[in-house]
Amino acid sequence: MVQNRKIRKLTAQIKKLEKKIEKYEEKLERAKELMEQGKITKAQYQKAKMEYSERIRGLRGAIHRKEKARLYAERELKEKR
Repeated sequence: MVQNRKIRKLTAQIKKLEKKIEKYEEKLERAKELMEQGKITKAQYQKAKMEYSERIRGLRGAIHRKEKARLYAERELKEKR
């Protein structure tokens, strides 16, 4: 039972992180559109791109760690049965 809860919790956390990544990707696209319209400079766009890309990279690392933990929990649950 505890393992199932742990797996569900990790899955929910992974989905939440994926939504955050999507949010940052949308912000990145929006910044590109603003640059193309001339509302922000290329330097401002590149700064935003660098910032959002760094955050996305960090979130992907977190997803990888949680995936690994979830797979480990699933393996333990399978071995117990």
